[in-house]
Amino acid sequence: MPLEVARLVDEAFALSGWCQAAVTRLAAPSWRPRLDEFPGLVHQHRWDAALAGTVWVLLRPTERGGPAPVVCDFRWGPWRAVVSVDLSDEGVYAFTGKAAETGAAPTCTLTTSLPVHAYWGAGVPPEGEWLDLRHRWVEA
Repeated sequence: MPLEVARLVDEAFALSGWCQAAVTRLAAPSWRPRLDEFPGLVHQHRWDAALAGTVWVLLRPTERGGPAPVVCDFRWGPWRAVVSVDLSDEGVYAFTGKAAETGAAPTCTLTTSLPVHAYWGAGVPPEGEWLDLRHRWVEA
């Protein structure tokens, strides 16, 4: 199901972004960033304001060839989390919690020390290596 159709289903049935989250979760294992997009040092995403629960970003290195150490600087509203991670070819799911919000949701900005591919989602991350950000947030 294309993401645009999932967005329409969310709106029609007041699902608070859950249909879109399910579609992104299902697509994550087959995501082919090296074929589908260019890597970058800065990535941004904004989850639906009504969405509450686990949110994540799958980070993958630009090239195959063993773990590459990458410093990730997440900024989300008044919060900041800085972590260093060794990215394997399969990547790592950095995850945290999100509360429902009134009004516009803040944008999460990720800046990395090396170019990476970033795929954003919600719900329980698929199988893989996980990095828990929940206790790493500090006021920016």
